[in-house]
Amino acid sequence: MSSQRTNNTVFYDEEECVGFGVFVAELELIIGTSRAGRPDQVQLLELLQKLQASISTTDSNVVKQHQKRCETALYDIIYKGSCSVVRNLVAVCLAKLYTAGDLLPLYSKVNILQTFLQDKNNTAAEVCGWLTSSCSSITTVAVQFAASHWLILQLTF
Repeated sequence: MSSQRTNNTVFYDEEECVGFGVFVAELELIIGTSRAGRPDQVQLLELLQKLQASISTTDSNVVKQHQKRCETALYDIIYKGSCSVVRNLVAVCLAKLYTAGDLLPLYSKVNILQTFLQDKNNTAAEVCGWLTSSCSSITTVAVQFAASHWLILQLTF
């Protein structure tokens, strides 16, 4: 008589168990420990993929609750400098964050950009410096956001 052993193992994704708030706190920790320079790109790559997956599965009220902290940390990654893969993941995370959460911060960023560009008192050096630091990140987020909404519109019609 042979004995048969059954293995009833259940595997859970980390994104389902840990939650969005924990990933935001971990992101803030990575950014906070790298005050002198660029954050560790490998850690960011791993964490941003988890953050991206958790935004999609998290309730919108929870996303809105942590949105400001998450948005600040994601913009800090862009301002401190990162490789193109990390910047792309940041843009995807921000687009998903605005889709699942509140759109008002995105409109406020665009308004700040328009106000700054319309100000006649700014010198050319100020405009160039500000544009290189802010405009590229806002443009990347806007493109990712528009692309995700265009895909949704295509799927609904």
